[in-house]
Amino acid sequence: MSQINFQHARAAHRALEQFFAAHPRGRLEPDALVDVQRLCHAASGTIDDVDCRRAIRSIENYSELLSSAETARVRADFVRLRVQNALASFRSKLKVIEATEATPVA
Repeated sequence: MSQINFQHARAAHRALEQFFAAHPRGRLEPDALVDVQRLCHAASGTIDDVDCRRAIRSIENYSELLSSAETARVRADFVRLRVQNALASFRSKLKVIEATEATPVA
C-alpha cells in the first residue's frame, strides 16, 4: 500500500467542503468551475485509492453540470445533493483507510 499524507487529504476535503459552502445555490460561474476543478485535481493527488478518486471525479463531474446553462434551479439542488454525497463518501473512505493503517497487525 502506498503512503498517504492524511493531513493533505483532509485539507483537500475541507477545501472542497468550503468551496461548496461558499457557493451554496444555483449555477456555478465559469471561474468557479475552474476553481473547483483545481481543487479536485489537488485532492485526487493526495490519495491513491480508487473509491476516494471516484468520489472526487464525481464532484468534478457534478460541478460541470452545475456550470451548464441548462441547469434549472430544481436540478441544481439535486446535483448539489449529489456533490454532498460524494464529499461524504470521500471523507468516510479516508477515515476507513486511516483507521486501517493505524491498526497494528497481529
